[in-house]
Amino acid sequence: MLLYNNLLLNDIAIKMLKPHIPRSMYRDLYDKDVVIVINAEEAIEGIINNKYKNLLVYNFWSILSGLLSDTNTPFTSIGGASPIARTFIKVSGGAAYVVFGVDTVAESFTQFKLGNRVTALEGTAISPTIVRESDRIRVRFGRVTADTVYEVGLYQTIYDTGGYAHTVMHGRKVIPNTPGGRQVFYDIVLFSPFTAQMARYVFGFLTETNQSMTDASGGSYTARTGGDVNAGGLYLAIGTGSGAFTFDDINLTSRIDLASAANNIQSPPTRSLLIVSGAIRLSSAINIAEIGLLQNIFDTAAGTHPTLLARIVLPTAVPKAAGDAFTAVISILAGA
Repeated sequence: MLLYNNLLLNDIAIKMLKPHIPRSMYRDLYDKDVVIVINAEEAIEGIINNKYKNLLVYNFWSILSGLLSDTNTPFTSIGGASPIARTFIKVSGGAAYVVFGVDTVAESFTQFKLGNRVTALEGTAISPTIVRESDRIRVRFGRVTADTVYEVGLYQTIYDTGGYAHTVMHGRKVIPNTPGGRQVFYDIVLFSPFTAQMARYVFGFLTETNQSMTDASGGSYTARTGGDVNAGGLYLAIGTGSGAFTFDDINLTSRIDLASAANNIQSPPTRSLLIVSGAIRLSSAINIAEIGLLQNIFDTAAGTHPTLLARIVLPTAVPKAAGDAFTAVISILAGA
């Protein structure tokens, strides 16, 4: 059953997951009440100048999965080194930035650098920003071309677990030749089920800045998104709200948190998979109509805030009686 363009439920979701997980997990999936796969490359996509869809490469998804699971995770530097990112603490060494080149070889998920970067083509950088639209939120970077450009990338400095800095490419796109003096905007675009809080989370990581966020209680706080942001990995919650998703969702109705575990399963450089599973034995009857992905996020004073990063409204509520168990899995899958 298709929930949205980027969400698959139960049997279809299990079929999608099976090639990418250990066989020991198969039976466990079939025992779950709800299994959801978020097709990562449709839920978060890149686009150049609002025309040319960009391929966010393995590095982006692996590092983001590491942040969301609060675990170290592999990546490949532009020099071809394959270290482990220290995503359990401060991982970025500065803001991401747009780079230009002249190669026209097609993009691939496994790429880790521009085909032929030419720094002389890179004019004035455009300050990063968040652009809110009715059906999407853009995390925007940009640069002015100094001469004709054929490929665009997004680079950032990332620390490994030894504290060494590496230049990393998050995405690349070949574009029609673009002459000098033109603004080129590189957007990372978030769609449902990811909330505005998720957009600020991603923006904070990619710009190495602390962001103003709203927690599940409605309280505002300054998130430590420019440093060690997470007090543990993602966890699941359930609620009774059946209203349509909005980017401004900050909580579930009558939210109940599940005992959860986040598993970061990486197969560099071809596939990134983040699996979040949760379970509970219910103390009272409930019609489960929504599932949320939350994370406890540090503020700049080291306080923690449960924050809703994604909300999924089920097509049909799942009724449970007092004493019943409920189990669920939400996976974020990118790559082959």
